[in-house]
Amino acid sequence: MNEDNRIAIGKIAKPVGLEGEVKVVPWTDFPERFAKLSRVFVRKKGEPEYELEIVRARGHSRAILLQFAGITTPEAADGLRNAELLISRQEAMPLPEGTYYTFELIGLEVVTEQGERVGRLSDVWSMPAQDVYVVEREGKEILVPALRSIIREVDLSRQRMTVNLPDGLLDIYLA
Repeated sequence: MNEDNRIAIGKIAKPVGLEGEVKVVPWTDFPERFAKLSRVFVRKKGEPEYELEIVRARGHSRAILLQFAGITTPEAADGLRNAELLISRQEAMPLPEGTYYTFELIGLEVVTEQGERVGRLSDVWSMPAQDVYVVEREGKEILVPALRSIIREVDLSRQRMTVNLPDGLLDIYLA
């Protein structure tokens, strides 16, 4: 499977105990997903991705403890430290209508309701008040608050987001 078809759902923090369990910091709004998974892909910087079978998953405070097949010592578990855990996009939990995963939004063409091109969505920043969409245009970043009053339509089939920008917002970034 192409790694572009995977999404990260957590990161291994450290080994726990003497039997090779690892503590995972979940990067998901659905931590219960770990109990239902039978396998995950593992990505570590500078190494090829590989698959591991999950033999046990349990909650632990705000983290998840996982036991993988073949990882039976703290030393073996320590080799997984800082690795990202990924699943295929097809395994993503369904979201309520009008809600999207970040990976679905990255790359969308952003246009105004009048059809003016704003740019291409390149990142999503999670901020305390609301998310902010980073839209690239002409080598510049335009920050667009992810508010219902601004984001008018997301059309994944057409790879397009329609926005109603506050007057002067584009001028600030493109001046």
